Amino acid sequence: MDITPQNVQALADQKDEENIRFRSFLKASPLSVEQLDKLVLQTTDQVWAKVDCTACGNCCKHIGPVLDQQDAERLAARLGMTIEALVEKYLKPEEDPDEAGDRWEMRVRPCPLLDKDNRCTVYEDRPASCRGYPYLHDADFVFRLLGTLERASTCPIVFEVLERLKESTGFDAEEDGFQDDEDYEMADASQWPELLDAGPIPWDAIRALAARLPQDHDLLESVLIRVRELVESGFYEAFNYEIVYLPTVLALSAANLSEQQRRRAAYSLVASLKVAGDEVDELYMEILNCALEAFGDAPVSAALGAISQLDADHFGWFNLWDVLFQVTPQTEASLRQEVIGVCMDALGRAESGTLSLLDAMSAGEILAKLNVPEARDIIEGLASESVDFKEIAAVYTGTTLDEPPTPVEQWVESHRGFLKDWYEREEDDLDGGEAADRDRVL
Repeated sequence: MDITPQNVQALADQKDEENIRFRSFLKASPLSVEQLDKLVLQTTDQVWAKVDCTACGNCCKHIGPVLDQQDAERLAARLGMTIEALVEKYLKPEEDPDEAGDRWEMRVRPCPLLDKDNRCTVYEDRPASCRGYPYLHDADFVFRLLGTLERASTCPIVFEVLERLKESTGFDAEEDGFQDDEDYEMADASQWPELLDAGPIPWDAIRALAARLPQDHDLLESVLIRVRELVESGFYEAFNYEIVYLPTVLALSAANLSEQQRRRAAYSLVASLKVAGDEVDELYMEILNCALEAFGDAPVSAALGAISQLDADHFGWFNLWDVLFQVTPQTEASLRQEVIGVCMDALGRAESGTLSLLDAMSAGEILAKLNVPEARDIIEGLASESVDFKEIAAVYTGTTLDEPPTPVEQWVESHRGFLKDWYEREEDDLDGGEAADRDRVL
């Protein structure tokens, strides 16, 4: 896509609805605020390196800078004027000020301090709002999305950064299902009646649906949305096994999905896993963990973000740490180092006594699996206090803790059988006249 100062407005208009959906997607993403800021910063630097801002000037032509007292004093000195003369000639009071003190805007646009080549004649002394524009290096990107979307129609850098972020976060541009909380409604009925039969596991229907996902973006999104709906509703409808079958469909399709589809599905499943933890739903967490095993290291970044938002006593803590076990020595170096950093921090907290050895055990296992040398002394020190850490320390001498992934057929049979037994017990209780609450009982 050829993005220029002349066509960015038209391109942004075409992306308007998509960008609003992307905003909702980022707000629902399991990425932490810090992770998203880091990704935005890296992406911005990559885009900025190939763009000459001074050759564009769209911000100077269409957006008036806001000046505070310090900006005005610096600019007046540069122009050899008093502040009073500067205000009279160039400035007007800011409309709808949100801060105390004198603040001004330029009277006219384009900025009168541009030369005939659209170059700033006071560049070294330009206002702070000009220096910071388009504010992509500022912290807390996720809380400033509306302003960023508005700037996409003016600034080619913002437009391209947003497009790259859509790709790197796995956003489905065709149809993303995450909406703001107030727009969320639970679906009344399943789209896949063939999965609702209470009889034997419908493997033919499951495998047929899985085979369609890589070629059908809308269908993939529908499956992800339905899984999220089932987790958020927390209602175990009688003899409905969708919460087992749909994650199975995703697991079976994982190997054939594109990189973007795999990342998108992994992020969505991790977000659902966090919700299941919020709701203390052990069954859903186990099912989602099993499904995520099929996605390799694609869910690791999302799990890191979710973990950073949680305390060790959160019900989903261990399940989310389990996702980090999917990082390998072959994982992209920057992601691998991020996992190592998080695990070393947990290990350090265990060593200082601010995190229990049980809560830090997964971190130790991951570090040993990756053969991180700086973790060895800490792990061996903790081995004197914990049999589990003694086993972890043995990994450095050749012992393996790795367990092969559970075959899909095995975990589906197991979880469906558990759910079937529970349904039947509940049915017997209801037949006996006892009231039963199906919400979050497992």
